[in-house]
This record gives sequence, structure tokens and C-alpha cells, in this order.
Amino acid sequence: MMSCRSATATPTQQLHRTTEPEQALQLLRAAISACEKGVEPEQALQLLREMLRQGVEPDVISYKAAISACEKEFESSRWRRPSRHD
Repeated sequence: MMSCRSATATPTQQLHRTTEPEQALQLLRAAISACEKGVEPEQALQLLREMLRQGVEPDVISYKAAISACEKEFESSRWRRPSRHD
């Protein structure tokens, strides 16, 4: 199983070894999904930037997973902050 922390370096390194755009997309999509599950929005966004830098067009699934990671981070931080009414 891929973790987000290990995913950020590995897909980038593997991208340099692959010339198939579909393979690169699948690799980075899996890494972004790992970041979503691990609630690591910064890494998910970094992977989206890397996709664009490498000329790999992110798909709807990639964008959705990155957005979901950001949403999850927002929700978890919202529950950690004390309410203004307390």
C-alpha cells in the first residue's frame, strides 16, 4: 500500500523512467489518492504541480482527490479549533 509521505518522491522519480503518459497519470493519480487518504493536502497539490511540470494533464480523478485532501484537512482543523462562542 502506498503512503503519501513515501509517494511524493517515488512517483516523481518513476516519471523520469516512463514515457507513457497514461502510465504517468495512473502513477500520480495513485499518489494523490494516497495523500487524500492521509489528509496531506500540501503533498497532493505538489503532485498536481509536478504533473503539470512533466506535461501530464491531470484528470478529474486527480483534481477531485486533491480537493478532497484539502477538504478533509479543513474539516479536521475546524474541529481542533475552539469555537468563538466558548
